[in-house]
Amino acid sequence: MAELNNNGNFFRPSENNDSDFNQSPAYPGSWQQVLRNNEGQYCIIDFLIGTENIVQKEGILYDVGVSFVVLFEPRSGNYIVCDLYSIKFVTFAGSGVLPAGKVPKRRV
Repeated sequence: MAELNNNGNFFRPSENNDSDFNQSPAYPGSWQQVLRNNEGQYCIIDFLIGTENIVQKEGILYDVGVSFVVLFEPRSGNYIVCDLYSIKFVTFAGSGVLPAGKVPKRRV
């Protein structure tokens, strides 16, 4: 059964947060490590879908798993689970700089 998380909604990225599998360190220099180091930051991620379609998603980097990332969209309140292996580019807002109309940097 789902429970409310700290944000007052029902999303939980993993059922086994305490397992060794989820807590294992990421390979240094990998996408996973770079993204884990930036959890809570606002970012724009470009995904390659198929051979020539680029799809862009943006939001606060909520969680990073072994093969997925979770973005929180502040405007809609939705969480997007994305394929880690489709990521081609990640843009993080500079220190104190956010795109127009976006929420301030905060840890979710």
